[in-house]
Amino acid sequence: MLQLLALFSSKGNHIVSVPCLLNDLALTQDLVNVAGSSFVRKLRRSEGKFYMLQSIKPVLSTYCLVTYSDNKKVDNRAIVYNPTRMQRFEPFLRTKLITENILDAVFFNYIAHFYLRKTLFTDVRIRFEATPGGGSTTCDVVKHEILEKRRFCLVIVDSDKKYPNQPNYGDTARKIVDVIGQYPSDVCKHYVMENVMEVENLIPHRIVRKYASEKSDSEVLNRNVAFYDMKIGLTLKGLYNDYVFHYLSEEFSELDYSQRNEAKSYTRCRDDYEQYIDDHHLVNVLKKGFGSDLLKIVTCACDENGKIRYPELEDEMKNKIIQEDLTAEQQIEWENIGSLMFSWMCGLAPKNY
Repeated sequence: MLQLLALFSSKGNHIVSVPCLLNDLALTQDLVNVAGSSFVRKLRRSEGKFYMLQSIKPVLSTYCLVTYSDNKKVDNRAIVYNPTRMQRFEPFLRTKLITENILDAVFFNYIAHFYLRKTLFTDVRIRFEATPGGGSTTCDVVKHEILEKRRFCLVIVDSDKKYPNQPNYGDTARKIVDVIGQYPSDVCKHYVMENVMEVENLIPHRIVRKYASEKSDSEVLNRNVAFYDMKIGLTLKGLYNDYVFHYLSEEFSELDYSQRNEAKSYTRCRDDYEQYIDDHHLVNVLKKGFGSDLLKIVTCACDENGKIRYPELEDEMKNKIIQEDLTAEQQIEWENIGSLMFSWMCGLAPKNY
């Protein structure tokens, strides 16, 4: 186990600390005799950054303690791993980041870079294995990972809430919460973005204005759009729910909602409401969104022609976003997500020995 931890620590998967090697010279020499000096150098690598480790540990929300003792005293942040009891578990592998799709993971990596710059942990890298869940099937991926009991996992999903303080999540988040409630696991952490509807609401407005506002109503970015559909925009069909209508009509009070009220008064359910809008040729789009490819643009994914629209955007997202670029809701979410990724995925830069 020590050899595997040393090997994958040198690859940057996790920071491994073996404090007894700092002051037990006899133990250190025994390890050199058994496994070689290269192995011991890998194990002691993080101890060369002792003061950095002292500053990192207090900000971690969790850490893993490897021990063969069943009576080890630990604080409530510790995941206790006993190799004799968890024989399938492989703590040396990279943590899996489970998201609804792969572009979410790319965007969260931007947040990780922001967090490292903000906290000044310049020697630390955040490394993970991106695992897309496929939207509605994300809960199945989470359940598989929990039952396999092999890897650390961090799950980050949209809340899909349509208005502030909505009491219930969308289907994907709700199913994941149910799965984790049914199969509790110390090595799988989930996080639902409570302060926004979905990942597109986390994109700094400066970036949206600069790169994705050509065919949209960019003035909406002057409003509180934490639960606004950034892709589709504001639509008449999206205002059926009274709580959603109250939230959005307050933010966009200048609009005329008489057609919405008319459609509501003549119908009894959502399907009838939407059919009424179609049958009477009511204008559905009240504010144009930024398109279904918004996240693809920001994460520098290739378009259908295999081209990246704005290749310079990757550097801007990784290295130039500052606190002032973020709304209050975005600041909370970027801090929460960055902190979780740091705690579950931090390692030192890879190094060959």
